[in-house]
Amino acid sequence: MKHAQPGNESVVSVESDSDRPVRRRGFSATVALVIVATLAVAASLVAFSVFRPTPPGLATASVPSEVQLVAEELTDARAVELTAQLGDDASLPSPTSGTLTDSSCTAGGDLVSGGSSFKVGETPLVSLHTSTPLWRDLSYGLKGLDVTALQVALAGLGYDVSETDTFDWQTWSAWDDLVESVYGDTKQGELALAQVLWLPSATISVQSCPVPLGQTAAQGEALVDLANPLLSASVKSYPTDLVPGARKLTLEGVDVAIDEAGAVTPEGLSVLAGTNALAKYAASPDDASIQAELVLVGATTVYAVPPAAVAMTSETGGCVATPDGGSLPVAVVSSKLGRTYVSFPEPPTAAAVKAVATKDLACS
Repeated sequence: MKHAQPGNESVVSVESDSDRPVRRRGFSATVALVIVATLAVAASLVAFSVFRPTPPGLATASVPSEVQLVAEELTDARAVELTAQLGDDASLPSPTSGTLTDSSCTAGGDLVSGGSSFKVGETPLVSLHTSTPLWRDLSYGLKGLDVTALQVALAGLGYDVSETDTFDWQTWSAWDDLVESVYGDTKQGELALAQVLWLPSATISVQSCPVPLGQTAAQGEALVDLANPLLSASVKSYPTDLVPGARKLTLEGVDVAIDEAGAVTPEGLSVLAGTNALAKYAASPDDASIQAELVLVGATTVYAVPPAAVAMTSETGGCVATPDGGSLPVAVVSSKLGRTYVSFPEPPTAAAVKAVATKDLACS
């Protein structure tokens, strides 16, 4: 409303409330809250990205300060291939003549020293392996390499015989017991060559049995045909990084003895000759091979520890630290997959060792 004052030409303008500009306080507050909230969320995202927790599956495991000692049996098995030398086909001659009245000979079977697979007339033939072939009848007092070979063979079969180089009563008694075990008879103080089927090894693989039951076996003619005899065998490429210790070969559940150079011993050849692997090889030497495992004769007790747990004092020796502050000497046997296998000269007196040994650790 405008009012005119008397005697005063000035005009006073009065504004009503409706004419004043409105201040939008509520809108400004809302915007401020939105900004604050946005900044808070952004700050949270930054904090999470910097300090976000590591998933349990990806967390780095803490390194143990001690390692428990757990005994393991180490055979140090290595897969190897054998080379073999085979002889020409051979046969075993009959030591006597007569009708074959009994036979357990089968193609693909074996003849074993100390047993009997044939009977000619009423006489069982004793299969016997001796290092020197028996070539004569023996009686009390005779001496020679054949007598010694007989004594060694009888002792190997479990009979109580001494190597005297003389065919004595003890030797005859053992021979008589062996013949009786196959239901045969002997004469007092004598060994009759006609009763002995000599074998070139303790076990012989049979290729064929040429004399049928009921037919005549002629002295000196083939009674058994043998597949190519095994003359020698050895490890083809003998490993050089082996754990120290005597070795043997294993295949088809049997042990084959070898020497330090990996050559199969005479006793091992007898065992190897009776395996299916050798039979397959003999049938096709160019296409087949003889596979075996090279293992320690006696397993070695070892303990797996981290490499840092051993303070080396020599090329293969070292010390490990015990939790109580002591130390123990060890021999480093082998390393595999980040673990060092050690053996103790005596059973360890501690149940654990420190995971890290100081480089200057000395064995107490």
